[in-house]
Amino acid sequence: MCPIIICSIIIGVKEKTFKMMNEQSKSIVGSRRTPDLIAKIAATITIIGMLVGGASQFFRFDYQVAVFEQLGYPLYLMSIIGLGKIIGAVVLLIPRLPLIFKIGAYTGLVFTTSGAVVSHIIQGMPLDAIPPFIVAGIAFVSCYLHPKLKFVFTKIDSN
Repeated sequence: MCPIIICSIIIGVKEKTFKMMNEQSKSIVGSRRTPDLIAKIAATITIIGMLVGGASQFFRFDYQVAVFEQLGYPLYLMSIIGLGKIIGAVVLLIPRLPLIFKIGAYTGLVFTTSGAVVSHIIQGMPLDAIPPFIVAGIAFVSCYLHPKLKFVFTKIDSN
């Protein structure tokens, strides 16, 4: 349910942004480069978050171990998720890699963080679900505004 809410909010923001661009084409807010700038900032945050989070999980930092134990997950799963995040960040950093890999990296991150949100809520820790929810939102914005991935969302919007 959460990704659906994020998706509808993002679509609404994107439509409003394009309306502003048409009305105020000479202002900074309405610049045609604004979505590209937002996409680059979101991608940078996503990649840094994936690298830092992935490394802290792969190398089993104490605070990550405590979270996984609270949630009841086996510790070997933490290393697998951490390695996946590191690989996903590297995939997003390589410029001419086929788009299917980038879509996979974004999808993996959104699935992982959505699972973290649900796990925290089920275990009675709703406040701990906020950070992964924000990470999922930023990753979705990064993917949604990515210039080469717009065809995916164009097909979704047209249905």
